[in-house]
Amino acid sequence: MYFSARKVSLPSVDYMMKKEKELEDPSGMYIDFSKKLNTLINLYFQGRKGEDIELKIAGSHEERALMMPLLYIEDDQTRADLADDMRELLDDYTGPTNKLKRNKLMNPSHRMKPIDVVKVLMGIRSTREAVQKYTYQQPHWAKLHEYDYEQVLQLAEDTTHTYYMQLLSELEDSATNPDKRLKQQAELLTGLTNKNKR
Repeated sequence: MYFSARKVSLPSVDYMMKKEKELEDPSGMYIDFSKKLNTLINLYFQGRKGEDIELKIAGSHEERALMMPLLYIEDDQTRADLADDMRELLDDYTGPTNKLKRNKLMNPSHRMKPIDVVKVLMGIRSTREAVQKYTYQQPHWAKLHEYDYEQVLQLAEDTTHTYYMQLLSELEDSATNPDKRLKQQAELLTGLTNKNKR
């Protein structure tokens, strides 16, 4: 699946817009791209057991070597650092946790999904709103693009689940404890102030 995602993400928006200006009939370029995409999807789902699906998708041994991940999550420190990157993205997407935000977070469809986190941090474009918001935007976009896709996805599932469970618990607690809510708001403002000074 990692190779499928990388292959689909190769043509950038800037590249396709530039090519569009060069061609007399730009619609043909998008039709050709759609055909290639359908071929790629069929290759992935038609793979037989024992078949080297990575090689089929990449197209050649050389291309596969270029698309292979360069980094792996092999120790606790790396895992902790990458989890911090994911939480920073989730914090940015969630924004200040006021009453309106609490009501929004109660609906799972309004939360950032683990696959959204992976796509943003690995630089994989998507039509999902949560991903489009960060496309080509620093510091989050493609920050972890050299890491193994499956490992990043597994970590994102664990981190995202824990993040929202903890956040919802804090919001529920602060809703029934006004003093604690004021303290949390003060800590949040202090944290944002200190972050902006860096």
